[in-house]
Amino acid sequence: MVVTDSRAHETPAAAPPIGGIPLAEHDDQPSQGEILEKAALLLDGITSRLEDLFNLQENDLEVEHASADGRISKTSALPAAVVEAATPVPNDSAVRADHAVELGADLASPPRPLWLLTGSRPHHDLSGGLADWSTNGIIAAAAPYTVNLTGSSGKQGQTELFVISPEIPVDPDVFFELTVVGEAKLAGARLFIFAHDPTVGIDLVCRDLKLVRRTQYRERIVFRTLHRARTICLRIVVPKATAGDQLRLNRVILTRLGPTKALTPEAATGRAVSMATVAGREEMLLDAVSTLYNQVDRIRIYLNGSTDAPTYLDDPRIELAWSRDHGDLGDMGKFFWAADTSPGHRFVVDDDFIFPTNFIERMALKLETYGRRAIVGVHAILLRQPLKQYYDPHSRFVNRYAIALGQDLNCHVLGTGAICYDPEIFKIANDDFQYRNMADIWIMLAAQRQNLPLVAISRPHNWLIDNVTSDPKFNSIYLASATRGNNAFNTAEIQSHIARSAWPVTIQPRCERGRCVPRITAVFECGDVSAFR
Repeated sequence: MVVTDSRAHETPAAAPPIGGIPLAEHDDQPSQGEILEKAALLLDGITSRLEDLFNLQENDLEVEHASADGRISKTSALPAAVVEAATPVPNDSAVRADHAVELGADLASPPRPLWLLTGSRPHHDLSGGLADWSTNGIIAAAAPYTVNLTGSSGKQGQTELFVISPEIPVDPDVFFELTVVGEAKLAGARLFIFAHDPTVGIDLVCRDLKLVRRTQYRERIVFRTLHRARTICLRIVVPKATAGDQLRLNRVILTRLGPTKALTPEAATGRAVSMATVAGREEMLLDAVSTLYNQVDRIRIYLNGSTDAPTYLDDPRIELAWSRDHGDLGDMGKFFWAADTSPGHRFVVDDDFIFPTNFIERMALKLETYGRRAIVGVHAILLRQPLKQYYDPHSRFVNRYAIALGQDLNCHVLGTGAICYDPEIFKIANDDFQYRNMADIWIMLAAQRQNLPLVAISRPHNWLIDNVTSDPKFNSIYLASATRGNNAFNTAEIQSHIARSAWPVTIQPRCERGRCVPRITAVFECGDVSAFR
């Protein structure tokens, strides 16, 4: 595989005439080809922006608006103006190294918002090295790269079909744009695209495609490398593949957008995010900060047990508070700035998540959907009351943040690892937190008193990604409380007592664009769900 840095000072190849119409050489009026070319670029930019804001897939839009006969257009997936023909590259590591990402260089252009760079920088086709990708399928053709699944060894005749790229050298803390163009004939109509960090061992981004009425796809994915990153690899996975499934890659394009701090926030929006951390979690903290840096005006961090801060946090847009000045507040430190009720959205997050590039925008839009009279989040808990033990699986139903959710869900408790609210509507004070390391319960009680619904928003699979650390002493409130650990993170008994004392905890109705959504939520446990269809 060949990775070319988009910052190389090259003159893009001239776009071929569109539709076979020759371009006028001495005419002040733009030709039809030029008009179509500009329109294609404009449409591509608009589509990219919509994908970033709403995480809509091109195939989802087509499923929603497909013609009655179900036919799919066969036009080129990328405008000819920005993609030139791929030059085959010999499968030699020395040759590939010459074309690897140029490490350590800065952007030549001045700082700009991230969304202005996506879809607008010169695209470089990396498809010449696809023969170096590994797969568990049968390579049916090298150009275009086609993989067939001819046999199956999994459960009920199904297995997982995957294609994995070689490791690609990258800079840490840099935004990239990945574009994948191909075709798929799949019985299950499901396809996942991952950017993976093999050094840390986690996925940086996951895109879930549902190919229902189409076989062709074009996906543009923006992601950021971690502070510990040295290489990345790309994975394309077909879960539950069956014999006869076919996967074809026409183009794979990787574009370097720029380092995090060279990309400015989109605008002054009054949006601020706060989080708390403890000593030993600096690796994860820096990744969480970097993924949010370009999305908000201000980042606030409460440092528990730390004597100094990484130099990366020495930034005018990052505000720090220390336990040496205010005491060890645990997760209550996330709400240290609750008294700030200036206009704008407030986001409260945990330091061990990797956030998507549209996290802040999507959460804010969801809050606006409910007229700001709600607290929206990602991790939802429904309590089975009367409650016995808060962490007992029989006492609650959990919709985890990593699981896809097709529609918004009202709940009793929201995990405060990712929430958004309006401080002029939801009033919260430091006195509301009577004990540390159980902020979820205190937010639940405050929302109950103010009759505000807690809403987990719809999202795709792995929208939030768990980060990992090399610290062997890593712990969390959930791990300590669920396993009854012998440390300050274990607040299971106190949380259970407070939740039982608050019985009955009711689900508040939400109003979506003037329409009231019923507060009743039913959870069924049944092996045969046909009776409920």
